[in-house]
Amino acid sequence: MRRAHCLTALALLLAPLGACATDSPGAEQPGKIIAAAPVDQPGQNTGAGAIAGMVVGGVVGAQFGAGVGQALAAAGGVIAGSYAGSAAETAAQSHTGMAYTIQLDNGEVVTLAQHLDSSHPALAVGTPVILQTNGEAQQVLPRG
Repeated sequence: MRRAHCLTALALLLAPLGACATDSPGAEQPGKIIAAAPVDQPGQNTGAGAIAGMVVGGVVGAQFGAGVGQALAAAGGVIAGSYAGSAAETAAQSHTGMAYTIQLDNGEVVTLAQHLDSSHPALAVGTPVILQTNGEAQQVLPRG
């Protein structure tokens, strides 16, 4: 009886891994681009810009006034600096990308956005490609 419970528990623990079998790391699926359009990809805000802005804003704000006025100026500097730092971080990490719609050779149609840079140039409609999947990350590469 105890062995049956252990086997059942083991099966329940391993069951979610079955879903990973189709998206194994390094999987490559051939296909062709059937649509492409440029997209703006906003940067991800980690909070580092906001923290840096808070520090700078607080220090600058504390240079003004005295007593309660100085404390209010420092608080205002912290708030303004946080907003400015957050906006600066987002803007610095934003970039242009391409949204590709791909008809895979197995008949499935997928759409994903990919940033553009020297290692990922824009690809034209009709280009034979490989959709490369590694865990949760995917990229579109021209078929060689």
